[in-house]
Amino acid sequence: MGVAQSRTAAGREPRPDREDRLIDGDDLALFIASAPPTLRVEGEFDMTNGPTLARVLRARLAAGPRLRVDLGGVTFADVGSLREIYQIAAGLQARGQITLANATEPVRRALELAGFRARTVVIET
Repeated sequence: MGVAQSRTAAGREPRPDREDRLIDGDDLALFIASAPPTLRVEGEFDMTNGPTLARVLRARLAAGPRLRVDLGGVTFADVGSLREIYQIAAGLQARGQITLANATEPVRRALELAGFRARTVVIET
């Protein structure tokens, strides 16, 4: 199963053909697809659910060194929760990489405020 080659009308990358819902909480929903390895995040990403997302990231990265995290459905992100992604990325081996895709305005704003930099994090624009 793969990703179609065209972009959506909004200019975003299309979603993987098949994905499974991992978590569906009050404020956060996580979906995973294996081809390509993608974690799709929807809802609010804050200190109440940041540890949950961190556990899922670590588990997925244990299965493979690269992961695309689609943030197109994130309506709120706090700096502390984004810091967790960067701390996980800092511990990746040389081939490891987290790609943050479809960052919404709240995510971009939090990233700019925090000024995070890591060689193992790529932010798709």
